[in-house]
Amino acid sequence: MLTDPSASNVAPIVLIVSENADAIVAELPHYVPAGEHWQLAPTATSEDALRLTLPQAPDLIVLQAEAPIPETHPLFEYAREVWPETFFLLSTSCTREEVQPLFSRYGDMPLASPDLTPLCAAIAHEVATLSRGSLRGLSLPSFLQTMEWEARSLAIRVQSEQDWGRLHLKQGRLVNAYVHRQQRYGEAAVFEILTWQDTAVTIERSYHNEHDVIGQSLASLLIKAKQAEPEELKADDLIIEEDAQGQAQEAIPSAPSPVPTELSTEASSSVPSQEIDMANVKDTLDAALRTIDGAIAAALVDYGSGMALGMLGSGVNLEVAAAGNTEVVRAKMRTMEMLGIQGGIEDILITLDKQYHILYIVPNQKLFMYLVLSKDQSNLAMARYKLRTLTQDLSV
Repeated sequence: MLTDPSASNVAPIVLIVSENADAIVAELPHYVPAGEHWQLAPTATSEDALRLTLPQAPDLIVLQAEAPIPETHPLFEYAREVWPETFFLLSTSCTREEVQPLFSRYGDMPLASPDLTPLCAAIAHEVATLSRGSLRGLSLPSFLQTMEWEARSLAIRVQSEQDWGRLHLKQGRLVNAYVHRQQRYGEAAVFEILTWQDTAVTIERSYHNEHDVIGQSLASLLIKAKQAEPEELKADDLIIEEDAQGQAQEAIPSAPSPVPTELSTEASSSVPSQEIDMANVKDTLDAALRTIDGAIAAALVDYGSGMALGMLGSGVNLEVAAAGNTEVVRAKMRTMEMLGIQGGIEDILITLDKQYHILYIVPNQKLFMYLVLSKDQSNLAMARYKLRTLTQDLSV
């Protein structure tokens, strides 16, 4: 889990560095009732802030910055080394372009008007959405996807037995990564970190997320990471059909590795392996394309990870479709939860100019069947009926 400072028993510490710090402290409880319970530390200058004695690292630093913006700043330099988990809110009347020197050196950060009302609202928002501490109960890929939905800007520090590294996110997008001992950067560092087992994960502020050096979507990176696993790890995950001459014709990727209940040594060693009946998956996909009129392509997708367990057909990039339609399913589930709608989803129908796309949720499993139909050649009602029939005997 992630520790939310605003929800914990320990009051969040907010360091306010501004010429108007005392006025902000006085007014904040009027705008944010919860603010009267926070530990507020007002100071006029960065030099004064560095001389303060705080019980622990601040959760948030509200820093006033006006033109001309310096390329280096003592408070950022100190926080990067001593308070890596501390986040910043920049109070300024400058534009983003004018504070670009700070972004380039210290990473992306939110901006707020120095006027009291919008500034107090921004402080309340930042404290409410802060996340810090260690990660438990969620796999690293799933956590990355959650941060993508929430458009977070932060760093994820991952420690393995042999090495450590960081993943840098900017507004939810994975833009940079670093592996310390092996001195890997960018995409190579992402793939290296995703292969680590028995990791400890902590959340920090990112100081290296201003520039996107990776240039790929998270879904694409997770798919590539799965495909790049060593052969000995994924040998059992592929079914290779051979023709009469013994030539390999087709490889169908299996499910991703089982997700540990916790990112910790104890949890990883106690999680049972998940058995995947890939022959059954392949038979189901074969039957879908063979028996459903107008079927062009099909995939069985784990919407917990966004990975396709099996794919068959042509005309559609099924890896991209699996990841993209996972977002559709999750978004609908979140919407139902917010609306208080009880029950599950049977299927989702997407109607295009020349095609139907059906997302059929497999009952009692975190899976959906993705079926692409030619609009002119299909019977929609019969296709949905056959999908229900085919997935009744699906064993995963």
